[in-house]
Amino acid sequence: MAKSLAESIGPTGTVLAWNASFEKRVLADLAGRFPAYRKRLTSAIDRIQDLMTLFRDRSWFDHRFDGSASLKAVLPVLVPRMSYENIDISNGGEACNAYLALLDGKLSSAAAKKVKKDLLVYCGQDTTAMVEILKVLRKNAEAASN
Repeated sequence: MAKSLAESIGPTGTVLAWNASFEKRVLADLAGRFPAYRKRLTSAIDRIQDLMTLFRDRSWFDHRFDGSASLKAVLPVLVPRMSYENIDISNGGEACNAYLALLDGKLSSAAAKKVKKDLLVYCGQDTTAMVEILKVLRKNAEAASN
């Protein structure tokens, strides 16, 4: 995973995250454990921008967030067509537990295959959610500047 991540992250440009402190800790841990990828992973840490900051600092506020800046609270308000309701892994805690179960090596082949698929769906949903939220923010910023 560290190799794939290091190879996937380009050497320049912004790395967008939600809850950057968590993502930075994970990347720092990987960089420490896998010295061959340290430079690329550390470079990514230095380039992380946290999309959640706008919501946590209430620069962008909506009462429907119910006081939360979590992706799961913001997404249905800004991008109502998207939801985590119909996917098997629907939050970060479940994703972490599923990943640890996969690493444990005690899952059957079929169960491991399903967990991998479910993790890809969940991570894809998180990524798509951030892209769609960013589109809404850009659209509103553009409208405000006109």
